Amino acid sequence: MNAAWLRHGFWNTLDHAITRAADAATSVLLLWVLAPELFSLIALSQAWIAPMLIVFVCPEITLYREFPTWKAAGRAALRRRLGDIRLFGWSKLGLGLALSFALGIFTDLPVPTLIWAFVWALAPQVTGADREFLRLNLKFTELSFLSLYQKATLLGGTWWVVYSSTGSAQELGGQFGWQLAGAAFFSLVTSAVLAQWRASLLISQVPFTEGSVPKRGETLLASIRNFSTWYHIQGVLMVWILTMDLWALGLLGVPGRVTGLYAVGLKISNFAMALPMALTNLYSVWLGRRLVTSKSDDGWARETAILRRVCLGIGITSLIQWGVLALLGRWILTILARGRWDAAEIDVVYGWMHWILAGGVILNISLPISQWVSLRLPIRQVLTQITVPWTMISLAIYLAAAIGWGASGVATANPLVAATAVLLAIRFMRRFGLAVVKKDVR
Repeated sequence: MNAAWLRHGFWNTLDHAITRAADAATSVLLLWVLAPELFSLIALSQAWIAPMLIVFVCPEITLYREFPTWKAAGRAALRRRLGDIRLFGWSKLGLGLALSFALGIFTDLPVPTLIWAFVWALAPQVTGADREFLRLNLKFTELSFLSLYQKATLLGGTWWVVYSSTGSAQELGGQFGWQLAGAAFFSLVTSAVLAQWRASLLISQVPFTEGSVPKRGETLLASIRNFSTWYHIQGVLMVWILTMDLWALGLLGVPGRVTGLYAVGLKISNFAMALPMALTNLYSVWLGRRLVTSKSDDGWARETAILRRVCLGIGITSLIQWGVLALLGRWILTILARGRWDAAEIDVVYGWMHWILAGGVILNISLPISQWVSLRLPIRQVLTQITVPWTMISLAIYLAAAIGWGASGVATANPLVAATAVLLAIRFMRRFGLAVVKKDVR
C-alpha cells in the first residue's frame, strides 16, 4: 500500500472506530443502568433478529463489483442506479417494524426492544447506497463525519432516554423501551438524509455521458438476481454465527442472569473485531476500485499476494488486542458490575472472554479471505461451499456445547467454530488453484 492508501486507511479506520466506539459506549450505558436480566432482553433481541435479516437483501454491495463501470456510464445513469437502491433501503424500515410485532407475539421479548434492534441493524442498509458510493470515491473524511453524527445522536438519544425516564427505566416493554426505539429511529433517519445529500453533490460532479439510462428498477433487479442476494445471504449467516452462541443459550432456556452475563463477556470481547474489520473493509475498497476480470489476469496474483500480507497483519493486530483485553478484562468487568455481580461471577465471565477472544483472533484472519473470494470468485459457490457448511457446523457445535456444558461450553466452542471458517475458505481457494497460504503465488 502506498502513502495515499495509508492516508485513506487512517480515515477509513477512524470511520470504523467511531462506529465501534459509539456502539460500545451505548452498550456500556445500557449495561450500567440495566440489571443483567434486563440487558439480556436487549442482547437476545439482537440475537433473534440476526437470522431474520436474511430477508433484507443489500443490493448496494454490487457497487464493489460495478463501481468503475457505473461511474463511466455517466451522471444520469449513475443517479438512477443509486436512486433505485436508496429507495429499496428505505422500504426495509416498514418490513422491520412488521417483523418486530410478529416476533413479539411468538416470543417473550418486548416489542420496543425488537424495534430498537431492527433499527440498529438496518441503519447501515438504509444509508448503504450513499455511504458505499462515498467510500469507493475515497471520501473517508465525509464518512467519518456522518458516522460521528449518527453515533452521537444515537448515544445522545439513548442517554437522554435513560436519564430522563422516571420510574420506567427498568421496564423495557413500556415507555422506556419505546423511547429507546424512537431515539434509534431518529438517528437513522436524519443520518440517511445527510448521507443522501452528500452523495447527490458528488454525483452532480460526474460528467454527463451520452447513453441509455436504465429503466426504473432495472439495476436493482439485476443486482438482486445476480450477486447481492447471494452475498447478502452469506453476510446474514456470518452475522448470525457471531451471535449463535448467545442464540443457542436463549433457545435452550438458560437462566436469564447467566445469559445476560455471557452477553456482557461477548460484547466486551467483540471490541477486538473493530480494527480487523476496518482493515478488511479498506482492502475491499481497494479491490472494488480495481478492474480485474479473470484468473489469467496478473492482477489476481498480486491480489492474493497482498491478501497473505493483510491476513498476517490482521492476525498480529488481533493477538495484540487479545492481550490488551485479557489484561484489562477483569478490571472492565469490575467497573461494569458496580456490585451487582459478585466476584465469582466476574471470574466466570472473565474465563469465558479468554475463549471468545481466542476464537476472535482466528476468525479475524478469515475476514479478508472471505471478502476476496466473495468479490472475485462465483458468489453462489462461495455461499454453498463455505458459508452454508460453516453455518451448519457452527450450529451443531454450539447446540451440542450448550446442551452438554451450558454457557461455559459455548464459550470454549468459539475457537473451533472460527477455525472451521478458515479451513473451509482455504480449501475453497485451493480448488480454484489459488493458495493464499503458499509463498510461490506469482
